[in-house]
Amino acid sequence: MGTTILFKAIERIRTKGGKRVFFKWADEGPASSFYSRHGFKITRKYAIMRRRIEGDFVV
Repeated sequence: MGTTILFKAIERIRTKGGKRVFFKWADEGPASSFYSRHGFKITRKYAIMRRRIEGDFVV
């Protein structure tokens, strides 16, 4: 079912003149495997940084 939805979405993008499809997801889990199986390649990874601010003086 997911493959059918993906291919229909790609075809719709193509008919509207789209040349590329991008997806973002949060981890290397099932989504990564799914898109890899269908020819997608990782082109960029993002670092998400965080810092606790409890007790800090924030302006």
